[in-house]
Amino acid sequence: MGYVRFLLALIVLIGHTPLGSYIPTVGSVGAVEGFFLISGFYMAATYTRNYAADGRVAHFLASRAIRLYPLYFAILLANVVFFHLATANGWHSNFYQTFNYFLETGVWRPHLPVWSLLFQDLVSVHAKVHLELPVRQAWSISAEIVFYAMTPLLCRFRSSLLALTAIMFAVKAALYFTLGWRYAYFPFFGQLCYFTLGMWLYFHRETLTWGRRPAIVMLLAATVILMSTGQASFEFGTLLHQAIFIGTLVIVTPTLFRHINGRLSNRLGDLSYGVYLSHFLVFEVLLTSGLFSQTAPSTWDLVGWPVATILITCATTWLFERAIQDRLDAWRRRRFYAHRLLDAGAHEVAAATAASPRPIDPVPEGRYGA
Repeated sequence: MGYVRFLLALIVLIGHTPLGSYIPTVGSVGAVEGFFLISGFYMAATYTRNYAADGRVAHFLASRAIRLYPLYFAILLANVVFFHLATANGWHSNFYQTFNYFLETGVWRPHLPVWSLLFQDLVSVHAKVHLELPVRQAWSISAEIVFYAMTPLLCRFRSSLLALTAIMFAVKAALYFTLGWRYAYFPFFGQLCYFTLGMWLYFHRETLTWGRRPAIVMLLAATVILMSTGQASFEFGTLLHQAIFIGTLVIVTPTLFRHINGRLSNRLGDLSYGVYLSHFLVFEVLLTSGLFSQTAPSTWDLVGWPVATILITCATTWLFERAIQDRLDAWRRRRFYAHRLLDAGAHEVAAATAASPRPIDPVPEGRYGA
């Protein structure tokens, strides 16, 4: 599934550039909703396989924090450093003009909890506050944290997940039609429907999983659909496009999880988090350099800008993973993983774990979700 998560991150990136007007992807808003669905699937797998036996909720949450926060704080620091360089040298930057207001007026002080990723999804319903967040796309990570806290409880009521999904879709629709799209999109309760749907998929994966050969076809078909369906979010797409998009993820996720979940796939899944979280910063650096223009985009701007951003974000995220995150993950697995693959059909991996001098992560924990 790392391939799909990486593709969704690229769709978010493309949607924030002029190139997004020329490629009929499912859109950046829809891609984030797809992230939540895949995250629900993986969190159900991670919790039930590694933590549920002992009810180690605190260990689960600590493990997730160690996966989320290091890169976020690194990008937050890079944003602050670039802001000071931009203001000191008189560089023009649209994003950092709002960042300037946020820092220089001192209004950020009451919002320190927000900077820690808490409540960003809630405050983002106000457009001005959302634009002033130091890492504005991190609002979805804030929603993810709430979902992680809910995961142990949701796993206990797995038989009710589909009914809860239907209820939360109804809540999302009610919010959209009464309060507007921002209230249906940003708060965690507007996105819970996708997360619970992903969890339901995990618990019913055995009846929804195809063979290895169909998995390749499914991956190719999902790529085409994600890149050609057109706006597919609940908020900005049509119901048909949303049904095609979500239906595609529902069909392919269990099979890709079973058959296409190797080392490369997981590394791409990890890179997707960095691409998603840091691309605004890279945009600003590239625009400030004068290499690209946002006001009168040429062919060079349309193609070169997204490609340069992809290459830079992938390279820097990969370096961060190798230098810092991989070491943290090795410690995290030693510290927090006591049980592995507790559900049926996992005896082979469990035996390999017992025979190996190093712990084997049966479901490598990437930063699933946006």
